[in-house]
Amino acid sequence: PPSPSPPLPPPPPKSPPLSQAEAIAVGIVSGIVGGLLALLGAAFFYFRYRRQRLLVLRAELADPLLSDDVEEELDEEDLELRQWGDPEEELAGDFDEDGGGRVREDTAPPPPQDDLDRDDTGVEDEQGEHEIM
Repeated sequence: PPSPSPPLPPPPPKSPPLSQAEAIAVGIVSGIVGGLLALLGAAFFYFRYRRQRLLVLRAELADPLLSDDVEEELDEEDLELRQWGDPEEELAGDFDEDGGGRVREDTAPPPPQDDLDRDDTGVEDEQGEHEIM
């Protein structure tokens, strides 16, 4: 019988791609780069928030109705009036029931009384002189 071939010697150990000093240097550089990116992101959001806050303050100074104290004052005084309406008007009979409802956008307005069959519906031109059918 043929003799078995002698076993191959084990492969030589591979050297690591980076030496220990190089691996430490790469870790330090990547940590510095990551820290700088995080710092830039934090600075970006800080200045963005600060700019928005300054814009709001300028708007409040320009329009006094936007300030918080006016909003709180209006909320305290008119809360019941805004929720339920003026009770004195209701007792006097001046309450407008149609004015308090919601407007539905999807319903068409009723046709005018003189055009119930809508046969005279047309569009006027820009000057309002000629009717286009």
